[in-house]
Amino acid sequence: MVRQVALYVCGSYTPTRQFLEIKRPNPLVTGDLFSRVSVLKLSEPEDLERMESALEGARLTFEQVRGGFFPLFERLGFLRRLRVRLEEQGEAMARNISFEVAKPIRLARTEVRRALATLDWTLIEAERELPPETIPTAGRPDSADFFAFSQREPKGPVLAISPFNFPLNLIMHKLAPALAAGCPLILKPSPKGALVALHLTDLCHACELPAGMLSTLVCDDDVTMKLATDSRVPVVSFTGSAGVGEKLLRAAVSKDVVLECGGAAPVFINADADLERAADACVLGAFTYSGQVCISIQNIFIAEPVRAPFERLLKARTETFAYGPINDEKTLASQVIDVAAGERLRAARAAVLKAGGRVVAETPAYAPDLGPDSVAPALFTGLSPTDALVREELFGPYAFLFSVADLDEFTQLANAFPARLQTSVFTRDLGQAFEATRRLHYGGVLINESPMLRLEPMPYGGEGSAGRGREGPRYAMESYTAPKSVIIRMR
Repeated sequence: MVRQVALYVCGSYTPTRQFLEIKRPNPLVTGDLFSRVSVLKLSEPEDLERMESALEGARLTFEQVRGGFFPLFERLGFLRRLRVRLEEQGEAMARNISFEVAKPIRLARTEVRRALATLDWTLIEAERELPPETIPTAGRPDSADFFAFSQREPKGPVLAISPFNFPLNLIMHKLAPALAAGCPLILKPSPKGALVALHLTDLCHACELPAGMLSTLVCDDDVTMKLATDSRVPVVSFTGSAGVGEKLLRAAVSKDVVLECGGAAPVFINADADLERAADACVLGAFTYSGQVCISIQNIFIAEPVRAPFERLLKARTETFAYGPINDEKTLASQVIDVAAGERLRAARAAVLKAGGRVVAETPAYAPDLGPDSVAPALFTGLSPTDALVREELFGPYAFLFSVADLDEFTQLANAFPARLQTSVFTRDLGQAFEATRRLHYGGVLINESPMLRLEPMPYGGEGSAGRGREGPRYAMESYTAPKSVIIRMR
């Protein structure tokens, strides 16, 4: 029986006449429809009414919050209940993630654990960040008669636009800080991750989140732009492609816009690096979840003296990488998100070879065939680090190898990339490590670790076209709130 999934508007489940068909990304049941998710279309008058209900409900709820409704202790109580419920539902959520976005089951379980950690850090940081903070006044005679403090107040409803690749944790990085801060959330998930988003919405509803604090709308691009440009939404938080991010930034000129748009994640292997450890990190960082991570390694720059031995290590690891079906407990790379993504990546591979690139190593295909949406991890060489294919995010299990003389040459090349989210340097030289952190103009610089590492409480974001602003619970709450100063004359 096909399951019909309704949208969620201000505490109520709302079916629509238009549906998005969700199919299992599994070669054994390709094309097997297992859900229809309601979707909003700008062409449908009833859908315009539902969009208006979500916007007006968020506005009215925000006005109530400003008047004292749903105070901080109740908001944190809700997040604690949500954490308990998510942990109880952890295995079911992991399986939903795995089947909907073709994520290997062991990685899906990791995502659930990370979402729980995001909730934990939101609770910790909210206790630090949101209560009033005293402003010093006693140190000077002209302010000694005053008592002053500042408090952070919510800016208003937040539109959160999330991608498919982390359909739970990237939503949690928006939802938990927004609700902790007192901002009603209008969640627009990727249609490719809609079931996970609506599963999380169900948990929020079960934990008695007040109506108006959350609407989850699966919608087309036209509805999304209507939401983003509506005056009742002062904050937009977007994770996705640079092209869509730029479009949102141009459209929402009067708003606070937080963007995370990915990058090409270059790494440098210094001549003194622990090559075995670096090779492990590079292969995992390049190919895990088929490279569908905005901080997946795409470019590996190797100091010339160690190029040959390091390439041999990468080749051996690539050829034995854990590539297989999503339900295999050992699998780390499997299908990509859909057939269109597979075709795009195969076209990119052909373009690399046509441009003079060659395959250094490739993971043998799993038998039986994983289907047309599967792409085997591969290493390439022979291109220039200035080629567009190298500099633009491929969002797939491909990585390019280059030789460089030293950290200086790597720094010049890496800083020339347009999207600078995270980068890594592998070295035993502490001086080189600190020099790298100073000279690399990236949102994150990692030493002796893959740039695919993200700690949930860190300020996460990039430079250049990689984005604008920072996420992480504390930094998201800062983006969603504004400080208000209160000054009282005591005598």
